[in-house]
Amino acid sequence: MRELMAVAQRRIPFLFGIRGVLALYVLGFHLNYMLLAAHAVVPAWYHRWTDWIRFGDFRVAAFFVISGFLLTIPTTRTADWRLPAGVKAFLIRRAERLLIPYYAAFALSLALFVPWLVLTGQPVHARLLLAAIVSHALLIHNLHPATMLLVNDTLWNVALEFQCYLLFVFVLLPSVRRHGPWLQLILVTLFALAPHFLLHGFLDWVRPWFVALYAMGVAGCALANRSYPELQRTEGRVPWGAIWLVTAIATPLAVAASGVDTPYGDGWLANLLLGASVTSFLVYVRLGSPGRLGGLAKVTTSALSFGPLCALGRISYSVYLIHFPILRLLVALAAKTSLPFGAQVALAAGVFVPFTVACAYLFHLRVERPFQDRVPVAAPKGGRVAQLAPG
Repeated sequence: MRELMAVAQRRIPFLFGIRGVLALYVLGFHLNYMLLAAHAVVPAWYHRWTDWIRFGDFRVAAFFVISGFLLTIPTTRTADWRLPAGVKAFLIRRAERLLIPYYAAFALSLALFVPWLVLTGQPVHARLLLAAIVSHALLIHNLHPATMLLVNDTLWNVALEFQCYLLFVFVLLPSVRRHGPWLQLILVTLFALAPHFLLHGFLDWVRPWFVALYAMGVAGCALANRSYPELQRTEGRVPWGAIWLVTAIATPLAVAASGVDTPYGDGWLANLLLGASVTSFLVYVRLGSPGRLGGLAKVTTSALSFGPLCALGRISYSVYLIHFPILRLLVALAAKTSLPFGAQVALAAGVFVPFTVACAYLFHLRVERPFQDRVPVAAPKGGRVAQLAPG
């Protein structure tokens, strides 16, 4: 996504900051649960200080909005919403960018999973482990609750994102061509919520409403297509700043109302509110943040452009891929010592987390970045070779 982010950085330079915030939240969320899982009883003070991070299931929701937004940028340059190098080149590039680091991270996860099983005495049936390996290889492990979180809890998101790539080229873009971005969003949202409401929560563990978040990003970016004057008029009439502020306030209220350790299915409303907030904010800033809320938007973008936060955002995919198995093993090792719980918390936050981020940085340099920097070429019809545009 480096080439996508390079284009976006010229227009929306704070996107790395958003990714950095999400990476911090994911790190804190998982570290908290690892500490709780490693100790049957924890002091009351720990719950008072950390239970806030257990509200809601929206840790990666904004990633899907941003991904849909960025991948739509190249298609807004033509009236037919064409991918510059075609569907095949798009999927090859996305697979290369997403999956090579993913498979490397899965191999590392397996290598760290076995000693963690031995250390903690966790039983895992050989057939289940084999099923997890095969389903992870095929990127379908998120479709079954038994394999979704096995080996590395975070990798379900990668499978769903790649599935969203397929939906993007075969469903979302054709829907935008035929129905326009808004009807596309409505249809996809209804489809994404149907299993929860019509099938009594079937597939809730997959979070199908994340597809609607992806469609939000597509719709928000699609307004920038200057081949459609009606989209420009809509873009100018909608009070994006007000929508951003209202949904930004409503999101934490919905999260708090859902309670601690929210089940997957109870998080759909908070996820959609967060998606609406991120989408409206992206559009509002793209338009120059007009109106009374412009000052607040500029303060927000300035805070999100904080250097260290953006630096973390640049390696956030690597952080996301490998932090879980590393932290889980380190926390389990610490739990086997005689250190007091408070000392283990300090060790985890002060040593384990920085060490894990450093490992992610090395993973980023060695595994992820080579495929970010490489820009492929594609030969379109007519024989002229054109550089593959972002996406």
